[in-house]
Order: sequence, then structure tokens, then C-alpha cells
Amino acid sequence: MELTLDNIWAILMENAKQIAAITEERKKEAEERKKEAEERKHAGKKQRLRRSRRTQKQPKNTKTLARSEEKQPKNTKTFAEAENAESEGEKRRRTRKTCWGRRAKKAAEEREKAREKDLQANNRMLKELGRKIAELGDVLGLYAEAQVRERIKHLFDKRGIHLDSVMYHYQQETKNGEFLYEIDILLVNSEYAVITEVKNQLKKDDVDEHIARMEKCTITPPKGAKDKILLGCIGAMIVSPEVETYAKRQGFYLLKPSGESVKMANPANFKHKEWHVIT
Repeated sequence: MELTLDNIWAILMENAKQIAAITEERKKEAEERKKEAEERKHAGKKQRLRRSRRTQKQPKNTKTLARSEEKQPKNTKTFAEAENAESEGEKRRRTRKTCWGRRAKKAAEEREKAREKDLQANNRMLKELGRKIAELGDVLGLYAEAQVRERIKHLFDKRGIHLDSVMYHYQQETKNGEFLYEIDILLVNSEYAVITEVKNQLKKDDVDEHIARMEKCTITPPKGAKDKILLGCIGAMIVSPEVETYAKRQGFYLLKPSGESVKMANPANFKHKEWHVIT
């Protein structure tokens, strides 16, 4: 499949739909479990209430109690048989209750196993989606950078800034060899050094991070930029209007998609911000 902006966007939307469907399914499962728990709790309360009522039920008056006593079996054999029958009936009730409890417990365990199986399947699906999205992110990053690389010099030429040398993935270290910062694309001429960061989706935090990167460059400038005026530039495949406005207000040049290529989103009268190396 040809990798175009439309195709990339379609893949992102499809992944977003799958994640939303899984999230909704998990939400429904959680609601069902909550409902079942409430029903079991309510059934337990009703059962305890019935037991309590049976225990508390007493003869209404002494006369009724006396009559009840008069109705007791007159000989020990009949009384013993009645008592034994009552005992057998109670035993059968306990047995039925125990069997019902075991069946209910078994059904609950089976439902829990089924939910756990579905949850594991969902987790595997989410993991696979995460892997695909990560791979897609890598592809998008390379694609975005390739698009910016192809057009960035031409776009600055149109603004009257003719850049000579270009370096990619420039890394600056301290004197002790510790990593300090990285520049995706560094363009330099006799007057300017353009510090360019490329993102798939630009966020406000990315803009703030590039501001911090520019400040580091003024303290420890990249190679060949010590006596240059530093300009900031950001290339992004996806950028919201709010973040675009924010980036421009910080004085950054902004490159974003236009058809199958990229364009400079800043107006013709845009006043860029200049950072100066601290000497």
C-alpha cells in the first residue's frame, strides 16, 4: 500500500475505533458485574429477613399457646415419630439449600472464568494494537521526517533564508561526554542556524520542550552555530489549531502537511524569534 497522508489517517482512525470498541466492551462487563453483585446482595438481605421473621414469629396469645400444647402427641411413640419426621424434613431442606448453594457457586465460578477468558483475549488484542500503533508511529516518524527533509530548504529559501549545510539527528554532549540534547534537523548558513524538531502529532508540551532545547543551544551551541543567530522550527504531521497558534506565538516556524507534501504555515509577515548564543 502506498504510504500517503490519507492512508496514514485512515489507519489511525481504524485503530482508534478498535480501541474505543474494546473500552466500551469492558465498561459493559464492569456494569454487568456490578449489577450481579447488587442482585446477590439484595437476595441475601431478603433471605436473612425471612429467617429473622421465622425466628421471631411467636404464638399470638397464651390461649393459642395452650391449645398448641394440647395438640401435642399424647404418647411418646407418636411424638417421637413426629419429631423424627420434622427432623427429616429439616434435613431435606438443608440438603436442597446446600445443593442450590453449590449450583449457584459453580455458576458464579463459571461466569467468572468466562469473564477472565474474555479479559485475557481483550488484553491480547490491546497488546497487539499497541504493538501495531508503535510500529506505525515509527513509520510515521520516518515519513514525517522524510517529508520535512525534502522541502525544508526550499521553504526557507522562499522566505529569503538560504541555508547551506544540513545535519540530521545531531546530538550534543557535555565536555564530560554526557548527552545534552538532540536536533532532528540542523540547518546552517553564514548568519543563521535553524534548530528543527519533527513530530508525528504536535502537542503543547512538545512546543515547550523545543523552547527548552533552544535555551540549551544558547548555552552550549551545536557545531558551527556558535557565532550564529538561532531560529526555531517545528515540523508536524498532525497539529491542532490551538497548538499551531501557540507554536507561532513562541516565534517558531511551523511546517505541516499540504496534500502529498508539506508547507510553511506561518504568514508572509511572520516575525520569528531569535535566540542568541551566550558568550
